[in-house]
Amino acid sequence: MEIRIARADDAANISALLKRVAPAFTLHPQGLGAEAFLQGLEPEAVRGFLTAENVVCHVAVAGARLAGMLAIREHRHLFRLAVDPAFQGRGTGRALWRQAQAAALAAGNRDRFTVDSTRSALPFYERLGFRVTGPLVETRGLAFVPMELRLAAGTP
Repeated sequence: MEIRIARADDAANISALLKRVAPAFTLHPQGLGAEAFLQGLEPEAVRGFLTAENVVCHVAVAGARLAGMLAIREHRHLFRLAVDPAFQGRGTGRALWRQAQAAALAAGNRDRFTVDSTRSALPFYERLGFRVTGPLVETRGLAFVPMELRLAAGTP
């Protein structure tokens, strides 16, 4: 599996992956109330964050197949992480995180990372060292738990 920086021509595949896993984020299985979030998963919206100056997106590719993606904003907020169900439980999410974390640290992040986790992803983020920082939030058709990973003083 290769992990690389996403390109604008990855937008359609990333969009399709994000749409497959979107029910994990939404309160309603069909996304009722989360229309703005779902609109942000369309290929044109994905292309927008792929080309944004403050976002770095990594993709995991196995052959010609997109195995997963991770987008991080401002070198500190993990705002999209999706792994194709066929690649879940095989280290894909962890490998994407390690790559993104290393890039963010190299870009100057020295204090913390944040993420708004789905309930089902809480154990994954806890294994990475994230800790819950607040209660479950339900808003605009979405449900998430805010989390943070504080970096040790002197992190390179």
